[in-house]
Amino acid sequence: MKNRTLPFIEIAIGLSLLILLFVALRTVSPAAVWAVLQRTDPWQVAGLLLYNVFIVVLLADRWWIILRGIGERVSYLRLVEFRLIGATISQLTPGPQFGGEPAQIHLLTRVHVPAARAIASVTLEKALELVANFGVLVIMVLYVLLDGVFGSMLGWSAPAVAVFLLLLPLVPLIVLWRGGRPVTVLLNWATRLLPLRWRVRVQQRAAVAVHSAEDAIHDLLRRRPRVALLALGVSFFNWAVMIAEYWLATRVLHMDLAFVEVIALLVAARVAFLLPMPGGLGTLEAGQVFTLILLGHDPAGAIGLSLLMRLRDLLVVTAGLILAWRNGWRRHSAPVSSLDAGLQSGEQVVESE
Repeated sequence: MKNRTLPFIEIAIGLSLLILLFVALRTVSPAAVWAVLQRTDPWQVAGLLLYNVFIVVLLADRWWIILRGIGERVSYLRLVEFRLIGATISQLTPGPQFGGEPAQIHLLTRVHVPAARAIASVTLEKALELVANFGVLVIMVLYVLLDGVFGSMLGWSAPAVAVFLLLLPLVPLIVLWRGGRPVTVLLNWATRLLPLRWRVRVQQRAAVAVHSAEDAIHDLLRRRPRVALLALGVSFFNWAVMIAEYWLATRVLHMDLAFVEVIALLVAARVAFLLPMPGGLGTLEAGQVFTLILLGHDPAGAIGLSLLMRLRDLLVVTAGLILAWRNGWRRHSAPVSSLDAGLQSGEQVVESE
């Protein structure tokens, strides 16, 4: 049944993508888009891309803090490299920016980080990232709503949905803080979908390490809460830097927008990446076009803005693929079996102070 259903899902996603792209592009004149691009200074575009390089480097800060908090010392630049590889996989995976986490765990084990600690760091890093992402989304939606830039079109259901999304990563963190095991529950649920032979193998090799990873997260949240708070704090700082990048992109395109309108466009962009399209393909462009129309501006600027974001994503994905090839090719740099060994041994990672 699963094999029969999957092609229909893929076809439905593909058709939805084509429809979104068609509707978005049909509302915009190619001549107007070309006029927007002609006004753009190539040096300003280059400066914006350089600013994005800074952001890529900056975004490893939360992971670095968490790893140091659980007693692991990994080079910051190596973490930038590993995170970029993971982000590339997530970017190419249909869905809300997930998929690269197993690669990040594997890459950590290749630099001799115990598997349980690798799982703990990536799990906690992703959870705090989601808390910050959805927390900022709630703030931005409330800001746009209270400003009244959309009039009565945006009801109070929007912040309610944003708050619900915020609870998705926040509740498991609270459960881990109290000593619960949500990751183990998720693993047990997920393995039920596997054939019996694979299910037993996954549970035998991963269950002990996941259990130890949950102990490590609980220990960090209980004994060193300042580490988690610092990691969450830099997440909000990272968001301030990314909001500035988005505002700069509108300035590069000479879009005369109020700050609240920039935030409204950014909300539309973030929602697009939550939808089941690889990298928000189609949903991003359509969301930017329709949001700009609702704001009463020329939608040609939305296509220009989308093109800038796609150029950035293309460079990030290209760099990530090159780094992934480089790490896959140099297998002698660390033992390939390190992840398996760590999962089988189930090393203890909870430290006493």
